[in-house]
Amino acid sequence: MGAGEEYPERYNPRLERERERLLELQEQLETEQNESSWNSRRAELIDFLENEIADCKRNIEYYEGIGA
Repeated sequence: MGAGEEYPERYNPRLERERERLLELQEQLETEQNESSWNSRRAELIDFLENEIADCKRNIEYYEGIGA
């Protein structure tokens, strides 16, 4: 590789699944937050989605860090 070029990232199926899940959860969260009706069940769902998104982000950082 030439100067300044980075090596391509090694394929990691777990990392890919986490990235895809993160995007899906973020889209679902955005949809729920934009709904006009509000109730305690929706609030619980939003809390759940926010927690799942945080978990995905931690997993992505982990998988990127180990390079596996």
